[in-house]
Order: sequence, then structure tokens, then C-alpha cells
Amino acid sequence: MGYNKFNYNGSVLLDLTGDDVTQADVLAGKQFTANDGEHYLGSMPERGAVSGTIASKAGAYTIQAGHHNGSGTVQISPAEQAKIIPANIKHGVSILGETGTYNGDGVVLQTKSANFTPTAAVQTLAVTPDAGADGLGEVDITVAAIPYREEANAYGTTVIIG
Repeated sequence: MGYNKFNYNGSVLLDLTGDDVTQADVLAGKQFTANDGEHYLGSMPERGAVSGTIASKAGAYTIQAGHHNGSGTVQISPAEQAKIIPANIKHGVSILGETGTYNGDGVVLQTKSANFTPTAAVQTLAVTPDAGADGLGEVDITVAAIPYREEANAYGTTVIIG
């Protein structure tokens, strides 16, 4: 069994009793003395400058255990960086420091008209763009007059719809 306190002339020169260093805490190939007084070699891998890229929105880069020298980098892949430009981002929206300028240029929006006759039942007015159009920019709806009649009575006039 080794020693964990080293004394000289009644003074403690080195006290290892509180040390909790393990081999995984010390670089591989480096020697240390544990609190049992024994010498051990470390096992922590030296990683140096580790670099990586992220290529998707949900992408992540896993940092391996070990010692890093602090000069590694992780970044969005160059191919994805090239896509993050103002012309590809909606006007006024900011993504990763780039503010969008895209206003829908090049999009073909169609204006359509539709006629609608109200009834007592719930109705859905389906208006879809024609082939070649990307969407609807405006829909002009003409609503037919609601049929009704008026009947005089002792209290005034009653309006009957339908």
C-alpha cells in the first residue's frame, strides 16, 4: 500500500487524501500519483483541434470525450450557408443574421371571380387557381341578392327571408 501524506519535520508537504483523480481524468500516457500513493498512467484521449459541420436544421455535432486544444470549430456546412441569403428569405424575416428581401417575385398569382347564392345551409365556396398559376392573389365574389319578402302586421313589418 502506498502513502497519501508526505511529511517533513512535522509539516505536511503533500496531502493526497482528498484527491479523486482517475485515469480517465489524465491525458493518455501522462503519469500521476493517486491518493493511494501509487503511480498510474492517464487514459483520456488527446483530441486536438476537432472540427465538424452541421448540414440540416435539426443537425447536431457530437463532441467526443477527451482533451481538446480549444481551436476546433463546428459550423453550418458551406453548401447550406450558401442558401442562407436575403433573396431566399421572406422579406422582414431574419434567419441566422440574414434579413430576408424576398417579396414573392416570380410567383404567378391569379385573380378569379366567383358567384355565390346564399342559402340556409352551410356552404363552401371552392376557388382554385388554374394550371400555370402558383396561387390566388385575389378572389372577387359576387353575392346574389338574398330572397326575402316583407309583410305588414299590427307591430310594423316582418321580413321573411327565403
